[in-house]
Amino acid sequence: MLQDESLGLVFLQGLQASAAPLMLSTAIDSLARPVLAVLQDAEQAGYFYNDLLQILGQDKVLFYPSSYRRAVKYAQSDAANGILRTEVLARLARTTAEGNTEADRFVIVSCPEALSQLVVSKKRLEDKAIHLAVGDEVETDELMEQMREWGMQEQDYVYEPGQFAQRGSIIDVYSYSSELPFRIDFFGNEVDSIRTFDIESQLSKEIRQTADIVPELAGTAEKVPLSQSVFEHEFGTMRRVEFGPRPSATPSATLKFDISPQPLFHKNFSLLTQTLEDYLLQGYRLFILADSAKKTMRETIDLVHGAKDARGNEAETVLVTGDDVVNKTLPTILCDEEDVQGNHGATIGSIGPDQLNYLADRGLSRRSPARRPSSEPTSPTTSTRARRHKTCSPPQRSRVSRRAPTSRTSPSSRRTPRSSSSTPPPPRSAPRTCSLRSAASTRR
Repeated sequence: MLQDESLGLVFLQGLQASAAPLMLSTAIDSLARPVLAVLQDAEQAGYFYNDLLQILGQDKVLFYPSSYRRAVKYAQSDAANGILRTEVLARLARTTAEGNTEADRFVIVSCPEALSQLVVSKKRLEDKAIHLAVGDEVETDELMEQMREWGMQEQDYVYEPGQFAQRGSIIDVYSYSSELPFRIDFFGNEVDSIRTFDIESQLSKEIRQTADIVPELAGTAEKVPLSQSVFEHEFGTMRRVEFGPRPSATPSATLKFDISPQPLFHKNFSLLTQTLEDYLLQGYRLFILADSAKKTMRETIDLVHGAKDARGNEAETVLVTGDDVVNKTLPTILCDEEDVQGNHGATIGSIGPDQLNYLADRGLSRRSPARRPSSEPTSPTTSTRARRHKTCSPPQRSRVSRRAPTSRTSPSSRRTPRSSSSTPPPPRSAPRTCSLRSAASTRR
């Protein structure tokens, strides 16, 4: 249906939450052309963009924001948004007219506020852009001279847009068409490799096949005005796919979906578990997706004033099921009394192939998420503990803090401020002891 050119407006009825970007991601390959997704405002566009980014990847999804940090009337431009806008315009400028290549199949996510702002003309952009690809023959001296004529600054090290640096056969360029600078390695006059790199560490991050070098275009005089009539006319000639409560006009075709919005759980995991179990009993097949395998535990033991001889204990057991999983354990122990003890322990480990076979023989399905991506032997489950004793007199306020030297765990113990009493407490001969046991967080 989406490939039928005779259908001017297609309405997708019943889409809820992230179903719209999921639907668009399945149709992007069949459309074989750039797709512009226009949301109601910048916030909705941001959510839509993040959903598509997790599904399609950053090469197929671009974000076109407003060039202003706040409302247009305040005229406070945002340099980061300017880079994103230039990246989109440069990508469109090199898109082939036929739109039948893999590079032409991408999505631009934007909002009316961003689309209504002036942009540089296509001719001006083509005159102010250099497209490089691996294997191209380029005169490095001419490339350097061209960037100088554009007003780009030559530096020893590149750290902000509009700069470039040369070290032997390597040229670093921070183009206004990319969030990260490019590192272009030449073999003679041939482009041997293109990589992006981090400006803080100056280390390479990602291998690229192409790079667009574009100078700052914010101050250019030649821009294309976009009036409301032109805006409505251009959008009226485009094929549109709409979703929401109702279409903006009479649709040529309607696709109906039976999708219900997710209930609000508000971190009530008992309610979440019960809801998922109910879905399973009704015959639903559940898919749980996550953009990052991270978990953070933040717990507090508060040994308040008057809780003499109290013992506070907390513990957790974490099963690591992949090499990209990040676990953080951040306990906090607050101490405001003598002769008390606060203990925290964490056991963090993973299941090896032999252990997985053992569990599989006893009924655990191998399709469970406990599969490991590699067959390397895994170290046994470990528990790292750090213990510290602190002696202090009652009238003093002290902070007990201990960080395990080989972990990312940050347990701490501190005294909370209390109002002073008219009668000070009597001195005690026994020292105050706060013992902390902490476990290392693990990243595999």
